[in-house]
Amino acid sequence: MRDLSIIVPVYAGEQETKAALVSIVSTIQKFPPVNVAVQVIIVDDASPEPPITTYLKALANTLPSLITLLHNPVNLGFVASVNKALALHPNHDVVLINSDAEVFGNWLERLILCATSGAKVASVTPFSNNATLASYPITGVANALPLDVTGAQLDALAAKVNAKQSVEVPTGVGFCMWMSRDAINEIGNLDEAAFGRGYGEENDWCLRATAAGYRHLLCTDVFVHHIGE
Repeated sequence: MRDLSIIVPVYAGEQETKAALVSIVSTIQKFPPVNVAVQVIIVDDASPEPPITTYLKALANTLPSLITLLHNPVNLGFVASVNKALALHPNHDVVLINSDAEVFGNWLERLILCATSGAKVASVTPFSNNATLASYPITGVANALPLDVTGAQLDALAAKVNAKQSVEVPTGVGFCMWMSRDAINEIGNLDEAAFGRGYGEENDWCLRATAAGYRHLLCTDVFVHHIGE
């Protein structure tokens, strides 16, 4: 298992961004993956919200050994921001995660276990309330969380009931997706030329990986809350 880069492109949404980053940092600190060094790479994609830029700088300065902050002088969009971060640690596997997603518990350890559960795995995606084919309980829609159940509780239930279980899927979902560095090295990065500012680029990457003989897994024992839109 390679070391790991968690890539978080950031543009807007101060409260969502703070919640996402707090969840990522706190879970890594509390549940560090065994024998895997983790680096969080935040890309400030020329955010139009000054409080976000201020917060990101303060967070990176507070945790310099864990967080690397990249700043785009002009807005490049999701795809170019991800590719910029991919080049920073060329030997790392990767987790892409949106700045409006919230993770829980030892989610990363479970995601890594799923990624290493078999050969030729290119991507791993967790369950979510809002993640197209990975949406729960209804696939393909943005599910509102029940008033009496939190995202953390759903994740804990998934970890218990679906422990170490996964199913093969035709594509990963980029809101929170582990990517194999072997696959990246073989088929390349996300396609900036074709997908510009973003949307559908992870499906293209996954289909290219499939054509090269790789597989994609839905990690059913991880649940990640995603606001979306």
